Amino acid sequence: MLIHTPTPGKLLATYDGLLKMKEEGLVRSVGVSNFGVHHLEELRKAGKPTPAVNQIELNCFWRKEDIVEYCHKHDIAVMGYSPLFRNRKSDDPVLVEMSK
Repeated sequence: MLIHTPTPGKLLATYDGLLKMKEEGLVRSVGVSNFGVHHLEELRKAGKPTPAVNQIELNCFWRKEDIVEYCHKHDIAVMGYSPLFRNRKSDDPVLVEMSK
């Protein structure tokens, strides 16, 4: 189960709720979505278990290398969404050529 977005002031309580669901066997793993490095660091500094995954918007136009590097360093799987930049780049010459 994922936290969709880090809500200021509620991050740790929300994460604790998901961890409790995992302890009770209601979910298999806990992950996050749209978390930046500072959000992940907040969890780490609070002594929370590492999320299984961080789902972020990730594509060849928006690579978010700092988040990806942090996740790899801390054994957090990276799951990308919007691989075609929400179809805003469907006319990009490189993508058009690759699709042929």
